[in-house]
Amino acid sequence: MGQISGKYKAADQTRNRQAMLRSSEFSAAGAGRGRARTLQAPGAAAPVRAKRKGAAGLLLSLLKIGFAGFGGGCALIPVIEKEVVDDQKLVSKQEYNKDSLVACITPGALPVEISTGLGLKADGIRGMIMAALAIAFPGSFLTVLILALLSGADSALLAQIQCISIGLTAFISSLLLVYAKNAVKEARSGGRRHVRSTVVVIVGVFILTCGKTFSKLPFMNGHYLLGLSTIQVLGLAFFWIFYTKCERSFRRFALAAGLTAIYIACAGNWQLIPQQIVKSAVVLAMIVLSGLGLARGIRGDLKESGKEIDRDLFRHEKNELLKELAAWGLLIVAFAVPACAVTGETPAYLAKGFVSSIISFGGGDAYLSVADGMFVGSGITSSQFYQLLVPVANVLPGSILCKILTGVGYYVGFDTTGSTAAGIVVAVAGFAVSIAASGAVFCTIYHVYECMEQISVFRLIGKWIRPIISGLLLTVMASMIVTNLSTGTALGAGAIAVLAITAGILVADLYLSVRRKMGSLAVIGISSAAGILLMNLAILV
Repeated sequence: MGQISGKYKAADQTRNRQAMLRSSEFSAAGAGRGRARTLQAPGAAAPVRAKRKGAAGLLLSLLKIGFAGFGGGCALIPVIEKEVVDDQKLVSKQEYNKDSLVACITPGALPVEISTGLGLKADGIRGMIMAALAIAFPGSFLTVLILALLSGADSALLAQIQCISIGLTAFISSLLLVYAKNAVKEARSGGRRHVRSTVVVIVGVFILTCGKTFSKLPFMNGHYLLGLSTIQVLGLAFFWIFYTKCERSFRRFALAAGLTAIYIACAGNWQLIPQQIVKSAVVLAMIVLSGLGLARGIRGDLKESGKEIDRDLFRHEKNELLKELAAWGLLIVAFAVPACAVTGETPAYLAKGFVSSIISFGGGDAYLSVADGMFVGSGITSSQFYQLLVPVANVLPGSILCKILTGVGYYVGFDTTGSTAAGIVVAVAGFAVSIAASGAVFCTIYHVYECMEQISVFRLIGKWIRPIISGLLLTVMASMIVTNLSTGTALGAGAIAVLAITAGILVADLYLSVRRKMGSLAVIGISSAAGILLMNLAILV
């Protein structure tokens, strides 16, 4: 860590810390973290203009991703990276990896959380809120618009949106493949051994998580392979890193492998060991060993460096966190007040919305089950939820959490008052809650990570997060292709035709973006046009 604010500038100038380097790097790029100071003299106008330009560019980029971000969740990690790191160069890859890591280990809307971190770097608290709103607004806005205009989910307009989504799904799948390819490419700097380890991690994570996706294929008859969730895989990864520190210790490796095998046998969908007590004992053992490994790593780092824990840094991060949490609270209040005036059902809805957001691990599918338990029968009917809201949200871009919570708000306001305007007011309040809850949780974990980042085991997380995410993204890609198959066949096209269209657009996108270096916006337009044209032809044939 290092030069984080003007208050600590004089004391930190003698320290060679990574945050000072990041501050200089972001100032030059026009996207420094909002609370970081540049190395230029105070009052200089150029860095301020660069900062504002970077913030404006970030908002435009996130808004564009919001309109084209089909797949949601982990699928948008490489989409956002390509836009803000590769194309616009608004942040460094290292800082983006940190945002992605924190977002992956926290509940809530993942794209919103990543955007929260990017906004903080671009323009402080104001940038944090604007960036989170920018990426979630398009999908949530379109959800409410379609719910207000359509009488059912089988309309012609919805069918055309589904055709477009098939083309955009192929585009996003191409980015997921490129992300995994780049993870392997970056591992070459560590030698052949590191490349092999990276490939093993990617393939292993994919095998552990792909079960639910492949169970949807007709020949699987609903049977899973393993089907661990994202949070379960991340938990296993942290256990290995904290306990073994990736060191060549046969005893630690053997114990970690044994516990992992037992956990998979208990937690996987095969349930080879169905006894809950065994699973609980293994989880407890992994938590204890992880804690001991982390404590050992902290002691070793402090002994090696001869330094104590930076209490000023902890105090500063706490103060920054309190400011950010206050900002999220004000955002909720600003939109909740008019919504509460519309209907007396609003407070209960917003409270449930906040709770459902902060307990939502595992992506969009997981949130659907949470929302079902929270809202169906007490705010929205089952037919409204499953026959209207869920189909509409699934074919639109953006975070499922934000779209579902916003859509539920529309029905809460509309059903109690009979007014579309009232429905929109309550929907906007629900949208604000989904953003604020996700952002607040992200900020909390982010500041904890900031304090711990220099510990060696946390640096290992940064080293291995891209291979882990790559494996998760391959599962997301498979899920998106299976979803394309079910969507296309439901529209009346043949399964082979749908797969051929998806594969053809995917290959074309790889060629255009990787070989021809075409901009993402142009490729998105081509993919959308190809999806709607080819799918309509397939339906007619």
